[in-house]
Amino acid sequence: LIIELYDDKKNYKFELVKSVKLEKAPNNQFIVMARQMSVPVTWDKYKSTKLTFYESPVNFIKSGMGSSNTDGQFFLNDGTKVNPTNMR
Repeated sequence: LIIELYDDKKNYKFELVKSVKLEKAPNNQFIVMARQMSVPVTWDKYKSTKLTFYESPVNFIKSGMGSSNTDGQFFLNDGTKVNPTNMR
């Protein structure tokens, strides 16, 4: 049981204030919706997909852009321009 948690610079500190036994789990709409929309995958498929994202972390951005961008360039949230030469 973790009752206190903080980082090495003590910028963040969390303490257990109260522990209550719930008779019934609370209804969480997000969890219910996530379970309804989820797609089961095998462990091998999960590892393969994780490795694909690791090898090229911007692939999901490129694939979400559709065919409207044909020059292979796009911008990250911080304004960084990504093109084929600096994509990796």
